[in-house]
Amino acid sequence: MKNYLKLFRWQNLLMIIATFYILRYCIAGAILKVNGYSFVFSDVDFALLVLSVVLIAAGGYVINYYFDTEADQVNGRFNPVGSTINANTAVALYLVLSVLGFLVGLYLSIKVGHAKFSLIYFIAASLLWFYSASFKKSFLLGNLIVAFLVSLIPLLIAIYDVPQLLVRYHQDAVMYGINFNVITLWMLGYSAFAFGFTLLREITKDLQDIEGDISVGANTLPIVLGQSATKVLLILLDLGLIAGLIWIFVKYLNHIWSLIYLSLFLILPNLVFIFQIFRAKTVRHYKQASDLLKIIMILGITYAFLACYIFSKL
Repeated sequence: MKNYLKLFRWQNLLMIIATFYILRYCIAGAILKVNGYSFVFSDVDFALLVLSVVLIAAGGYVINYYFDTEADQVNGRFNPVGSTINANTAVALYLVLSVLGFLVGLYLSIKVGHAKFSLIYFIAASLLWFYSASFKKSFLLGNLIVAFLVSLIPLLIAIYDVPQLLVRYHQDAVMYGINFNVITLWMLGYSAFAFGFTLLREITKDLQDIEGDISVGANTLPIVLGQSATKVLLILLDLGLIAGLIWIFVKYLNHIWSLIYLSLFLILPNLVFIFQIFRAKTVRHYKQASDLLKIIMILGITYAFLACYIFSKL
């Protein structure tokens, strides 16, 4: 059981679940409550949405382990596929999980009257296969795919919640000027945050895994550009993200508690990351930087609790 939990990367799956529920109820729910409205998309249907994404993500983790057996061996990283779990079993698990995730997503999409939404699940499951099999070894493409897929999580909340709100409360929106697309804007902000920091982390992990990637003939960013140029790119990207956070605060979050939170828990850790990357020379250094980015992403999500508190005071 322990090896299967590792195969599914259960900690990451819990983070996906937590992200969905935190953003929905602390951001979207708080916005609705302030205006005297409630969700139209039911809690049961939302749970199915989360389940569909978790199933597809779990399948993606499985197939990634399957294709990473050789590189993980070089990098000295334990891989359950081929050691404790049969390779054919891993492929079968990927297929079962992906098909189940797609079917749940298809049912949900048809139920809300937008069957075309089911394409999201098909595309995601397909991208996860091709990412693991080939794109992961490509120059930047694999990094962009992972960042894109992670950025879909906040967007899915808006995709399923907002259209139903606009239909149910259309008359109120027209009469009183209620703008439910504020929820969409918040989710777009979180989506951009998720994309940028996931891209940053994926490139950092490529630096960490450079030896194993070289052994399998990969053409990742550090292999093509070299470690020094990649580190400069990471620093520039992170400075851009810091500038983005400052811009969002000035334009949308002009609140003292937001200033304190962003300064202490997002901007300061990002400056520490820049220092870590600047001095990084070993695999351990890059792992520490990657772990810090994961913490920063978690802190970005938990800002939603503060946002919920601020909304309650409006």
